Amino acid sequence: MAEKLRAVVVGLNMGKTHARTVSVSDRFELAAVCDLKADLLAKAAEDLGCAKAYADYGEMLAKERPDVVVVASHHSAHRGMVMEACAAGVRGIYCEKPISVSMREAKEMLAECGRRGVRMVVGHQRRMTGAYRAMRRAIEDGVIGDVYMVRASCPGDMLSDGSHALNSMLYLSGDRGVEWLEGHVTRDDFPINEEKEGPGYRQGHLIEQGAMAVMEFEGGMRGELFTGRCRVNGWNLPYPGWAYQDIEVFGTKGRLWRCGDSSEPPVRVYDHEGGVSALPMSGRPSGKGPEVDPPHGARRNDMVVVFDGFADMILEGAPHEMDGEKGMRTLELVTAVFESSRLGRRMTFPLGQDEYPLELMVADRLKA
Repeated sequence: MAEKLRAVVVGLNMGKTHARTVSVSDRFELAAVCDLKADLLAKAAEDLGCAKAYADYGEMLAKERPDVVVVASHHSAHRGMVMEACAAGVRGIYCEKPISVSMREAKEMLAECGRRGVRMVVGHQRRMTGAYRAMRRAIEDGVIGDVYMVRASCPGDMLSDGSHALNSMLYLSGDRGVEWLEGHVTRDDFPINEEKEGPGYRQGHLIEQGAMAVMEFEGGMRGELFTGRCRVNGWNLPYPGWAYQDIEVFGTKGRLWRCGDSSEPPVRVYDHEGGVSALPMSGRPSGKGPEVDPPHGARRNDMVVVFDGFADMILEGAPHEMDGEKGMRTLELVTAVFESSRLGRRMTFPLGQDEYPLELMVADRLKA
């Protein structure tokens, strides 16, 4: 019988989905859950059938000595919890996206994982879902010809939601490098408070109200991103779900459009003759190669696929689509959007800014 990894989950607002996945996986054992909110902790433990529940993260690590920690806490707490998990001797860490708030923190986290031999993935799971995998296969098969642009739009702030979109854009580009990026950010004036809560804050950090960016990938492919109040507003259009994680890929023979998380069909194919068809969610349209992962509701859901791959990464050293380096590359692009707006110029890579530029922007505004 294959070895089971003992896992704990901290942060049960976002992390309850992860805990549920762990609890039904044959690769993991859900050992304990943790949250500061007593009511949330009690309900999650009951729903998951998990007998051990902790309000203190350090106590949970010391008593349970897990193989794996799922960090689904506020973004601002990621670094501290990852470093503490490494010191506790875990073998693997699943860190929710974004990897952290600043590049400095992300670099410290990856360095510590490397030093201690800890495998880490970052929760940009969209690249492992059926719709995105089918889109990438269609691109590789030349279904829409030579790709020249990818465009994404979503509500929310750049760090929380735009990071998902940017990671998806990287994936659909074939994870090419980015040559340059130009960004623009707008933020209203909100009261500054030490607790970093309330209007103008989210997940323990400053947020903006609107952002946009244009970038060029290696090979000349362009990317465009619109978030917050700059996004495409699809609430009144006849496509369910168009308001969140809308993404289009343009090619010389047509385009692919995933118009949101609830869109049906998940992805549309538009050709230059005006034809519209649904992109198959399994297999290659040309009939070549292995099938992609099944869509939602099929044999295994997407998160089980993610965690099965994580177990292979820990136990066998297998590569994982969501490894920490890809998570840090995504954060570098997020940072570049803010830094470009702050400095008023084009950003090239590597970036050279290790702090969270929105904090610098707000601090400069307060001094003015």
